[in-house]
Amino acid sequence: MAEHIVEQLVAFNKKTVGRDKLYRVVQYVARVIILRLAASDPAGPRLERLKKLQKLESGLGNGRKLMRMAKTLDYILAAKKALQEPDPIVRSFTLFDSVVMALRMFYDNLQWATKVGVYGGDDKRLGKVANSLWLLGLVASIIRESYVLNKLAHTKRPEDDGKRRALRDRQRAVRLDLAREACDMLV
Repeated sequence: MAEHIVEQLVAFNKKTVGRDKLYRVVQYVARVIILRLAASDPAGPRLERLKKLQKLESGLGNGRKLMRMAKTLDYILAAKKALQEPDPIVRSFTLFDSVVMALRMFYDNLQWATKVGVYGGDDKRLGKVANSLWLLGLVASIIRESYVLNKLAHTKRPEDDGKRRALRDRQRAVRLDLAREACDMLV
């Protein structure tokens, strides 16, 4: 029964992705405006507007973190699912990535709780740990996707058109995941 509740929570959490992306855009636009205002006239008449934008950006960031609270469960379920993977290399990297990302979300949640005053921790240190775990998970994911892409590239080309199309689609999907993860490295 508890697993069913967790699966329902994960399904609901996935529907918040669109909202999270919208919040992220507004948060990042606010951050860009803040940087421009601070660079042009940090102590002038724009100071009040700058402070309001900083509060908006901080509030949106905290709101996004709150919405991602259950994301830890997503990664725990992904780790559980990874145990079923027949390829030992894919299984190992997927399991490692999932566990590391679950830990990352745990530290991210602690950082949020510290920022809003619910938990008495060092939010900067918690953020650094969360970011380090994110990077570690991203590297594991890139290694896994590179391995999968290489394995797919060396797969014998099927005679059947449907299977050949499925292989091509899988290669395209893995390349896209790899490109997204490589772009995340730039962030």
